[in-house]
Amino acid sequence: MKELTATEAHLSNGDVLPYGMAVWSTGVGPTSFTTSLPFAKTARGRIAVDGEMRVLQHIDPEKAQGTEVHKPSDVSKQGVL
Repeated sequence: MKELTATEAHLSNGDVLPYGMAVWSTGVGPTSFTTSLPFAKTARGRIAVDGEMRVLQHIDPEKAQGTEVHKPSDVSKQGVL
């Protein structure tokens, strides 16, 4: 992306793409808001999700009492959000 105007996206290769709405999302790591949420996280701190993109809840092993607990190694295989 070289430039974004109110109606066009100008790419570095010279292409111009018209658009109606742009959503810009960037970043290389989780925000403090993301890390503060009480959900299971991957090893990189991202919110862990299952194959259906549902957020995995963090379960305290001491309070689980028979509930399946997702360890960080299991979570990272699931996916990230």
